[in-house]
Amino acid sequence: MPQAWIVMALLAMIVIGGGLRFYRLGYQSLWNDEIVTWISAQGSAWHVITQREENSNIPPLYYLVASASLALRSRLGVEAALRVPSVLVGVFSIPLLFLVVRTWLDERVALLASVAMTISPFHIWYSQEARPYALLLFLSLVAVYCLQRALAEPGRWEWKAGTVVAAAATFYCHTVGVAFIAFVVTYVALATRDPAPERVGAGDPAPHRPQPWLVRARGWITAFVVMIVLCLPGVYRLATFPPTVSADSGRSLTPLQFGYALWSFAVGYSYGPSLDELHTPDRDALLGHYATTVVPVGLVLLVLTALGAWSLSQRYRRSRLAVALWLLFPVAFVALGAVLTVHPFNVRYTIISFFPALVLIVVGLDALPGRAIRGLAWMGVGAVSAVALYGYYTNPRYARDDNRGAGAFLVAHASPDALVVAHRAFTARDLGFYAPSATNIVPFPQERGRAGNDLRADLEETVAGAPRVWLFLSRGTPDEDAPLTAFFDRRFHRTDQYKSSGVQLIGYVRDSAARHEPTAQGPTAPVSH
Repeated sequence: MPQAWIVMALLAMIVIGGGLRFYRLGYQSLWNDEIVTWISAQGSAWHVITQREENSNIPPLYYLVASASLALRSRLGVEAALRVPSVLVGVFSIPLLFLVVRTWLDERVALLASVAMTISPFHIWYSQEARPYALLLFLSLVAVYCLQRALAEPGRWEWKAGTVVAAAATFYCHTVGVAFIAFVVTYVALATRDPAPERVGAGDPAPHRPQPWLVRARGWITAFVVMIVLCLPGVYRLATFPPTVSADSGRSLTPLQFGYALWSFAVGYSYGPSLDELHTPDRDALLGHYATTVVPVGLVLLVLTALGAWSLSQRYRRSRLAVALWLLFPVAFVALGAVLTVHPFNVRYTIISFFPALVLIVVGLDALPGRAIRGLAWMGVGAVSAVALYGYYTNPRYARDDNRGAGAFLVAHASPDALVVAHRAFTARDLGFYAPSATNIVPFPQERGRAGNDLRADLEETVAGAPRVWLFLSRGTPDEDAPLTAFFDRRFHRTDQYKSSGVQLIGYVRDSAARHEPTAQGPTAPVSH
């Protein structure tokens, strides 16, 4: 394939991919984890590295990058400024994926994989989020590319150094980088194992015996020791400042979650049911509602993945191990964590497996018989991506939590000292970020576990006879929200209501106070966000 044609194709993908990732960058509100990014990125670089006011399972590398990007907030707004780094590394990942896949497979599949990532709703979602996942993916690609070059040119120490630094950086970007480091170490150990001795005929000189593994891998052993040393400060921080409990920590691991991870890698979060709808208790009704759109695409996805795995094992025997380890190590790490710790199996934690999963799907597409069938299949990929991206850009059902809209509504309709009860402690911070003038936002329950003891007594103590109360619901399931609204509806009269993507804000007045004040019913439809 002419190199000039490849360069032109990659440039076109960069332009298209950049446009898709910059489009409406600040349109959606910051959701809870992005507000954590804002808080963690404040102050000097030293403060960002050492701060202990905000805790998560995200080491400080990404927050240093986000802190630098905040210089753009006066021009772009805080939302877009925080998300710019994710956009940039997302765009740079497109040509880098081509280089990586070309080395292990071939130019044709590499170009097709870059095309698929350019329009990937999943990758675009994280390229527009002020979280470390796009940077994590980029760093993993850098590490794999350096690893490929280091194995091809064992005498060049620069490539080993690049592998070490980039792989260690994934750990400083997110703790799931541990799984990626394990993949790198395992693959190097297997790739440098003793080759099979050459066969010789009668009378031929004795075959050349390969050097012992420890001799051949000596440079890599040194490199991995350096990698461990580089990671020690991060290990110390995690040991002395362990992550807090994740949301949905009570969710158990099921085989269905692995299928949903593959589904998300392929179509993102804005095709079929929304993330909020997936929390509904009536899963059968949900599946029935979306059966005509989800089931056919899901079946085709399974077929393509299986076909891709088979074709990879037949056509690319020398690279199948690398792709398999790259896919399985992050997924296994997250699954093990879901079993042994309080952290649930979450698609975003398995995100390092996105690239090898994408490669499997693309190889499956390329293995379809006949040019016409392959062309129709790629048209289907484009159509599904277009539907998913249209939903992501325009449909509030798929948007992140509209904390900005809720905060603006609260500022417009409530007095600064009004009592606001926020379900879940971290949602109080989310609302306060967009409603800084509200001085009395109270998280409920105020202490972990209290709501399970005596909901009514705890709520009575929280409202403490206040004549006017606001209830802020976000990041909860219908089963969690229903007892709260039932309590307030029995004791108060609704006066205002705001409902938008992932959030609900309800104004209440006690019945005795309501008889003396006019009712001002607020909008229930979302405002512009």
